[in-house]
Amino acid sequence: MPNTYTWTRLEPLVKTEDVGGSPQKVVETLVAGMTAQSDDGYSAYIDSAISTPLDPDNFIPFDDLPESWAVDKANSVADERGWKDALDKQIEAAKARTLPAKFPWQQAEEAPSE
Repeated sequence: MPNTYTWTRLEPLVKTEDVGGSPQKVVETLVAGMTAQSDDGYSAYIDSAISTPLDPDNFIPFDDLPESWAVDKANSVADERGWKDALDKQIEAAKARTLPAKFPWQQAEEAPSE
């Protein structure tokens, strides 16, 4: 089964700017983070700060921005930069790593109860 991908971080960084003669809260940067999860429990994460320059002709007030606005911007950057492939490679690398283990004779004994 292929990995599943989820937007686990969509964080707007805002400031107040003059838009059409009135002060408006404007998203200057969108921090987008995607997590990939494999069916056998491995995961990987990648994020980036996405610049969102003010477009006064197509301005949407901050309180009216739908989730799709952020997801569309994040998907565009993720597709352009190959995030899913990069996350897949991180998961494959994690699966290939050796892990520490204890020999059976090194297992800690249970402490006696009082």
